[in-house]
Amino acid sequence: VSLATQIVVDPGSPSAATINLTQLGTTLGGTMVTHGGTAAIRDGKVSGSSFTFATSGTYGGSNLDITVQGTVRGNQVSGSIGSPIGDVPYAGTKTP
Repeated sequence: VSLATQIVVDPGSPSAATINLTQLGTTLGGTMVTHGGTAAIRDGKVSGSSFTFATSGTYGGSNLDITVQGTVRGNQVSGSIGSPIGDVPYAGTKTP
């Protein structure tokens, strides 16, 4: 499953991201691709229509560990991204 989403870490500078997920039972893996590069998804879990995972990203030249929480409803995905600089909402569209 691939999710195309708009991630807004800095309200003045939204970033596009593609999250490529693979699910095996309740375990979630894959990658998150942003303008800063590709990062592996780790510690991914699925429960019903909700998911969580951790990954790392680059923001302002520094690496940030982030946690992503989300819910899938049909083709719509939404949730929040947590990082040391705060939590931000995101929304996107699931592509088959």
